[in-house]
Amino acid sequence: MRYSILAAVVAATIGGAAVADASVVYSYSNPVGGASFSYTASDFITSNTAISGAATNSCSVFGFTCTSVNFSFSGAIATISASSLFQSPFGSLPFSDSSTFNAADLMTPGAHGSTSNIFASLTVTQMGGAVPEPASWAMMLAGFGIAGGAMRRRRNLAVSFG
Repeated sequence: MRYSILAAVVAATIGGAAVADASVVYSYSNPVGGASFSYTASDFITSNTAISGAATNSCSVFGFTCTSVNFSFSGAIATISASSLFQSPFGSLPFSDSSTFNAADLMTPGAHGSTSNIFASLTVTQMGGAVPEPASWAMMLAGFGIAGGAMRRRRNLAVSFG
C-alpha cells in the first residue's frame, strides 16, 4: 500500500516521460552555382516546401541574400532551389540556383551528392531526439526502486511436502 501511494506521488510530480524534440539541419552548397544555405526544420522535409530567405540560418546566391528556398518533389526526385534578387538603380536582377537529389536523400542523415550537378552537395544532420529528458530517467529509476522495494518486502512462503 505504501509503495502504490509513493508510485502515484512520483508519477504526479515528475510527469510523463518524453523524448526531447528533434530537428533536422539541411546544409546545401554549390560553389559553381554560387549558392549555399543552411536551414533547420522541425522534422524531415517530405513534401513541397517554400521557405523565405529570412527563415533560413544562412543563405546566399552569388553573395546576395536569399529571398527564398524551395524544396519540390516529383516522384523519387527532389529539387532544391535558392533565389536572390539584386536591387540596382536600373532595376532588379534575379539570381537562382537549383539542383536535384534523390528524394530519399532528404530523409537520410549524411552527405549527399546531387544527381544533376557534380559540384552541388546536401548535408542532412538530425539533431536531438536521441537522449531522453530528465523526467524519463527519473520515471525509470523510480519504477526500478518501487519494483525493488516490492520484491524486498515480499514474504517468503514455506513450502511443505507431505
